[in-house]
Amino acid sequence: MGDKDSESLGPSRRERDSQTAAQGSGIEEVRDLSNCEREVLRGAETGVLVDLTVGVARSESPEMGGKWAADRTVRAVLLVDLLVGRGSAVPLQVRAVRIRGARIAGKLDLEEATLRCPLVLSGCYFEEPANLTHASAQSIRLDGSYLPGILARQLTTTGDLNLEGCTVADSAVDLGGAKIGGRLDCSGGRFRNPGGAAFSAHGLKVDGDLLMSEGFEAGGAVLLLGAQIGGDFDCSGGSIRNPQGSSLRADGLTVERDMFLTDGFDSEGTIELAGAHIGGRFICRGGRLRRPGGSSLTADGLAVDRDMFLGAGLLSEGAIELTGGHIGGRFICDGGTFRNPGLSSLTAEGLTVDRDVLIGRGFESEGEFDVTGAHVGGRFMCEDARFRNPDGISFIGDGLIVDRDMFFREGFVAEGQVRLSGAHVSGRLICLGTFINRQDPALNLEDAEVAGILGMRPTLMDGCLDLTNARVGTYLDDSASWPAVMRVVGFSYNAIEDMAPEPTGNRLDWLRRAEGGYSAQPYEQLARAYRRVGREVEAGRVVLAKQRRRRATLGVLGRAWGVTLDFLVGYGYRPWLAGLWMGLLLLVGTIVNSVAYAEGLLTPANQSGVQPEFQPFIYTLDVVLPILNLHQREAWAAHGFAQWVMLGLTAAGWFITTAIVLSLTLGFTGVLSPSERTRTS
Repeated sequence: MGDKDSESLGPSRRERDSQTAAQGSGIEEVRDLSNCEREVLRGAETGVLVDLTVGVARSESPEMGGKWAADRTVRAVLLVDLLVGRGSAVPLQVRAVRIRGARIAGKLDLEEATLRCPLVLSGCYFEEPANLTHASAQSIRLDGSYLPGILARQLTTTGDLNLEGCTVADSAVDLGGAKIGGRLDCSGGRFRNPGGAAFSAHGLKVDGDLLMSEGFEAGGAVLLLGAQIGGDFDCSGGSIRNPQGSSLRADGLTVERDMFLTDGFDSEGTIELAGAHIGGRFICRGGRLRRPGGSSLTADGLAVDRDMFLGAGLLSEGAIELTGGHIGGRFICDGGTFRNPGLSSLTAEGLTVDRDVLIGRGFESEGEFDVTGAHVGGRFMCEDARFRNPDGISFIGDGLIVDRDMFFREGFVAEGQVRLSGAHVSGRLICLGTFINRQDPALNLEDAEVAGILGMRPTLMDGCLDLTNARVGTYLDDSASWPAVMRVVGFSYNAIEDMAPEPTGNRLDWLRRAEGGYSAQPYEQLARAYRRVGREVEAGRVVLAKQRRRRATLGVLGRAWGVTLDFLVGYGYRPWLAGLWMGLLLLVGTIVNSVAYAEGLLTPANQSGVQPEFQPFIYTLDVVLPILNLHQREAWAAHGFAQWVMLGLTAAGWFITTAIVLSLTLGFTGVLSPSERTRTS
């Protein structure tokens, strides 16, 4: 500047007196103020913004501030004196320090200081790290500035701390234990400390929102252990990269409202939220969580008071861990992709969801999707979702509890076993999707319990259906969807229905598909179900089929006796056969006895007394039915071939009678359960 300009911008009398007094006082830095420093002093008195970017392209990066002209340099010690009210050159009254585009020379050291006014240093270049450790301030704004580091442990502000668009290179932003009375805005900031912590704020307390959104970048870990956020925690559009460790470590974090990991949010490393508490919603959509072969998100014991969203464009490469968590609303995975081939894509053992679990809209899981022991207070819906873990378990819900209905609808595809062993569904369990697993059961419902309807009409069941010891209210299916192999030992139901009416013979074919050979229980269970609804004929056919299949498991004599019982009386379930055989014996015997009497081969047996008249039919009846005594056989003696015929008729009568008694007894006790037998007796 020229002499005239220098005179016009020269120090006031007070300033000259202050400078004179400062000489010999040890405050050497505030002597010989530059023109821009004088302008800063005047701006501080009025609180106006001192813009040093005039005539310079505003797009100029503060990272290049080391090359800025000297007339944009402000000494840090002068700012310290302005902010704490010391030094002879500073005004007595300071409303605010607001500067844009300055080069801050020296170290801005405000450790343990109480700032008497707001501080705004926008788009500035700092030669050394700023030290705000244990400082107290109304509000601090460093937006768009470049700093080698920010040390602000135990910093306290009554208003906002604005680090929007800041660049911090090769060092950490340290806000451990800081208390921010307003918002903490790091949106668009770039914090780089590869291999270490780019942003460290253990025990941080923010009364308002914490913003790490809209282009925020952290080249190193973001540490928020035990932090408390009074508003939203918004990382929408942000990026955190720490590939070998934690990207965001926030165990014990508390967020009073919502947490957002959306709109292109990118995490490379593990997000750790163990024991965190989100008072509103947890929304993770349209971003990427990357830790292949490890955990992309670990949140054991996470509590979300409202809904949790993991989907709508989310890509997770690595396991998502929600073991022992609690979601007070819905858990929604709509359109997300979870990839961790050969390992767990999601682990949510013991997770509690107060309302519905909704998985669909093109959702994909590659790996093991594990909700073992989870408790869902509403519905569990899988529709338009693909679970892939070939030759392994694609979906595991052992011990899962669903208070309402559970659906695998059309569009659901599982490549790998779907296992719900020991699960409990209080409403309906409807399986209409595609289940593929050729090595093990495609759908495993061993020991599962469904209080309502178990509906089995899958689009495809390529593999075994395991219903071992499952218990359901009503079993509903149709023959078109029956798998080639089933396991049904111990499977029990109160009623069985066909979606499309099928003849009993088809239902017997359903039983013949059972793996492992003959077992009596599935036949007895089906017969009981038919008897409960008065279908006695169908029940008889089932138990007859049971006896015939059982016969194949017996030895030679057992099979022979079984064939005989089946031939004579249908194991007691076709009693009309006994009537036919008995009628045939009576007919043959009557004819033979009539001929024998005419040929004199039947003579009176009584030597004295009254001799009854010979009656061929009654005589035959007396011979064939050994339990009767009609006094014909004792009154007439057979001779010759008639004697041998009578012996044959007697033997046949005994044989048929014994077969009837045994088969009826075995059939009756075979149909009833032990408890029913007790009640009957």
